[in-house]
Formats: sequence, C-alpha cells, structure tokens
Amino acid sequence: ICPKNNSDINQSNTPRCWTPIPISDITGGMETVKSFNSPLASIQVRPIKRSEEARYQALMAAHHYLGAVPRIGETLWYVATWQDQWVALISMSGAALKCAVRDLWIG
Repeated sequence: ICPKNNSDINQSNTPRCWTPIPISDITGGMETVKSFNSPLASIQVRPIKRSEEARYQALMAAHHYLGAVPRIGETLWYVATWQDQWVALISMSGAALKCAVRDLWIG
C-alpha cells in the first residue's frame, strides 16, 4: 500500500510502502510449532520466588558482565527452567525517570 499524497513521502523522496502479507502465509507454519517435539519445547519461564533471589543474584554476579545489579524501581526477575534446571535468567526494569547521560544524548 503506497501513499496517495506527498505528505507520506520520507526525506529521501521514497514513498513509504508496504505489501500486506496474506494471513495464511503467517499462520502456515503454526501447526508445526504446536506439535514441536523437542527437548527445548519443555522450557518454562517463570518469575523468581523470594526464596530464590540470593541464587539469582549469585548467578548474575558470576556470569553477567555487569554483575549482580540490585533491584531499582520496577524490576521483574525471571528464570527459564528445563528439566528442573535453571538455564537462563531474565531481568526487566522500567526506565529511570532521570538519567543524565541518556538525557544529554536525547537532548
């Protein structure tokens, strides 16, 4: 679908166009994913329990390039498990309201 007027043309004078993808092209492989028969299909991701926070922090300190970073603000910690073994750690945090370096870069 391409624009009909010049207001939808970017600075390089190239129209911003996209071609719709038929929904059958998107969902065509879903049946294969649903019946995915692999050991990796049993990976589960769940939030860290309070009793596991020390283990989470110790693993982050040992294996993450930033080390163990304390929870600051809104933070979610998750663990991915496979056959009851921890195989990955995930941390998500909200953006800081003030960050001098970021604010300088943004302007």
